[in-house]
Amino acid sequence: MLVLAHAGHWIESVVFAVPVVVLGGAMLVDRFRNRGRDRDKTP
Repeated sequence: MLVLAHAGHWIESVVFAVPVVVLGGAMLVDRFRNRGRDRDKTP
């Protein structure tokens, strides 16, 4: 039998997970946007 947590547990998990996902996504986007720029600066 599948037991699901009530909405309070799901909301609490989402509140903590969303900032982590947003920051991780922002870091990935920045990495892809700047992937050629860092190589040009090295001697």
